[in-house]
Amino acid sequence: PTLDTNRLSAGELGAQIRLTGRGQSVAELLSNADGTIAAAMDGGRISHTVVAAASLDGGKLLPLLLRGDEPVAIRCAALAMSVQQGMAHTQLLVLDTAAVRINGNGALDLKTERLALELNAEPKQASILSLRGPIYVEGTFRHPRVAVSAATLLRGGAAIALGVVNPLAALLPLIETGGGKDTDCVRALSPVDSAVKQAQKTSEQPPAVVRSRTPRR
Repeated sequence: PTLDTNRLSAGELGAQIRLTGRGQSVAELLSNADGTIAAAMDGGRISHTVVAAASLDGGKLLPLLLRGDEPVAIRCAALAMSVQQGMAHTQLLVLDTAAVRINGNGALDLKTERLALELNAEPKQASILSLRGPIYVEGTFRHPRVAVSAATLLRGGAAIALGVVNPLAALLPLIETGGGKDTDCVRALSPVDSAVKQAQKTSEQPPAVVRSRTPRR
């Protein structure tokens, strides 16, 4: 919480939301909405600490906490969801960086404002102290909760048990070979092409001119 991860994250995110619904308020409209949601990034950067934490990769996270955070390049990111009667289900969810690819799936309930997502990281580099398990994001939009799977906890417990026998053996369940592959970004971004164009259009626009106003005396 003391790290300024936002300072290292930058990029143009484009999005297009096409929804139809009925109701007397935004909440009522969303509760029975049908349509699509798309978002995409083509380039940018993100905090390496955030990526390492999402990957449950202690071998990468600990050095970053000791020497300081650094940015890692975003190759591409894409989200595509279909919405029926207020329920949005993922058709595509991927964040591909130079260090790791994170795939996801899940759903958003626009009526109750709750979410349930599963994120799976595929590191591209070898490492140790890696729990190699999915992360679950559940709860409300305002107060989401992050948890790990039972299998991930068992892997950590196995490392502790082996450490009692032999400290070196404790590393065996925590070794990450780094077999993650680069995403085919052209193919991944094709379903959300309109969102990509929106991001490119935004990045090409000149910054707004802020005119100072002389205070009246």
